[in-house]
Amino acid sequence: QVRGGCRMQFYQDAHFNPNFPLPRVDTRLGTYQQRSYFEDLYYHITQAQQFIYITGWAVWAYCKLLRERQLDQRGFPTLGELLKEKGDQGVRVNLLLWDEVMSIDNGLINAVVKKTKKGMMSTHDEETRKFFSHTKVAVELAMRNGKQRAQTGSMGKLSKALGTFGAQALFTHHQKTVICDAPSGIPGRNKVIAFVGGIDLTNGRYDDPRHCLFGTLQTVHQGDVLQRLPGFDLAHGPRQPWHDIHCKIEGSIAWDVMENFEQRWQKQAKGQNRGLLFDVNSSHLLRRHEDLNQDWTAWNVQMFRSIDSYSAELPKEGVDQSILSAYINHIRRAQHFIYIENQYFLGSSTEWSGYDDEKWNVECKHRIPIELTMKIIDKIRKNERFCCYILIPLQPEGLPEGGATQAILFWQYKTVQMMYEKISRALQEMRSTASPTDYLGFFCLGNREPGNPPDLNQIENPRQRLLLSSRRHMIYIHSKMMIVDDEYLIVGSANINERSMAGDRDSEICVGGWQPAFVAQNGQLPSGEVSAFRLSLWAEHTATMEDMFKYPHLPDCMARFRQIGDHNWAVFSQHQPAAMPGHLMTYPYRIDPRTGGVTCACDFLPDSETYKASLQGQPSATIPNILTT
Repeated sequence: QVRGGCRMQFYQDAHFNPNFPLPRVDTRLGTYQQRSYFEDLYYHITQAQQFIYITGWAVWAYCKLLRERQLDQRGFPTLGELLKEKGDQGVRVNLLLWDEVMSIDNGLINAVVKKTKKGMMSTHDEETRKFFSHTKVAVELAMRNGKQRAQTGSMGKLSKALGTFGAQALFTHHQKTVICDAPSGIPGRNKVIAFVGGIDLTNGRYDDPRHCLFGTLQTVHQGDVLQRLPGFDLAHGPRQPWHDIHCKIEGSIAWDVMENFEQRWQKQAKGQNRGLLFDVNSSHLLRRHEDLNQDWTAWNVQMFRSIDSYSAELPKEGVDQSILSAYINHIRRAQHFIYIENQYFLGSSTEWSGYDDEKWNVECKHRIPIELTMKIIDKIRKNERFCCYILIPLQPEGLPEGGATQAILFWQYKTVQMMYEKISRALQEMRSTASPTDYLGFFCLGNREPGNPPDLNQIENPRQRLLLSSRRHMIYIHSKMMIVDDEYLIVGSANINERSMAGDRDSEICVGGWQPAFVAQNGQLPSGEVSAFRLSLWAEHTATMEDMFKYPHLPDCMARFRQIGDHNWAVFSQHQPAAMPGHLMTYPYRIDPRTGGVTCACDFLPDSETYKASLQGQPSATIPNILTT
């Protein structure tokens, strides 16, 4: 249900340091002011008087929200210390975390089998549970129970054989929300607020638009250096930079996010913990209908989920696929342009070239890529302008040559290939001289920090020696966001893959909103908060703010974006380390302007030539497709 009279605020990255400002973004609402998610979250946790609810794929009790400046006399406490303090003050603090099946808190097993303490995904679930044991903070570790819809071919046999354990082993609870009460301005009455998006409260997420590789290792990232490549001496880096998007919502929509938590808690909490929910009928809270923003900048916002009745006490048993429905609906209603940032981009497998269900057996049939393709084709046939920009990581996390990484890269390649081939055929049918890249562009982010590496003879890991010499690293895009026509934005935890969209795989949550005072009219794009946030993202990625960026639906803007991306890719991929003027890079696919054929600009991912890590990827003979789609 759409909720009116709400407030919505966006965050790019976990932190924003005003000492390193971005190029200025001016809109009808004035100069856009970036905010720090971790600082705002710290403030609201300390201000909560009644309850704090957290859902997470990964929550680390030792995560520090503040690292550069103190906001009060507490100094720089950890998240765990903050939450324990609030519990001792009588605030109801509940954490609902994914219980990774491979993480085990057992000294003997941990000593014998590597990674069992932290789990395969290093989510810290057992560590966080142990941190809060014998405190007033309630922690529930919830596996992704349930059964999946019937799969085809051998995958169907595997799903049937694994049964409920298959869901526990293969899929996750992926929602990332914080819900709490906050001052309303009315004495004795607090309101409900919620944070929703892609940022986990765990190690490696603290980053700002600079996305440093080496420069912050001994300052804000000391003790919190994320590097998914194994065997690195983290003191020398490089760290893996992290780009992500989150939002804060207030008003009636925050109650919907709170109800999502309550439904999941009632389904997944065990024993006496089930009763540990704050009474929302308390007179201390403003009622849902009382917290209305009647300002002209108010938002209409709606919550969407991928979830089923195995994971939440839903009003009706079954599968909720409303995130997928929302994406498709707003792609279909788009008139001018679409801008996407996502950790993954793969789908519409039945449309892939040469696809055969029995041969390929790829359960990645959601329609988002083909819907984007058909939108572009419709605009081509109507001779109307339209641009679609898609930002994805250069590669998935982990070893570039690893089986999962290579499989995901291959599914992504097949998806992109399908889109460009269909767009090219439509252009040929219309006898157009335009290129498919005039309508559709794929981009990624990277950084280089020239400097003097340490004595490489002292570095044992050969892969780390390579990166210390090249002084480069991809910026990992973990965002899950789509902007349509600068008037609508959807953001949350859902990736563009089958895991996130199916509803019976990973559990997800998103919110989508628009400002009724700022909608596209007479072919003109609006200049409200959605437009300002997109421009701020582009300022971060390109390190510039050009007037052309205000017209993303024009071919000249797409051409300029690609020109910036091509230059940065050339600097990133060259042998000699050099500073990059911005982070935006054209994804290293090469698109034939006549046929739409897709080839790779390099056979192997940068710094992975020795390991034969193909940019195009390849299917895995050992990892089930259902895991990588």
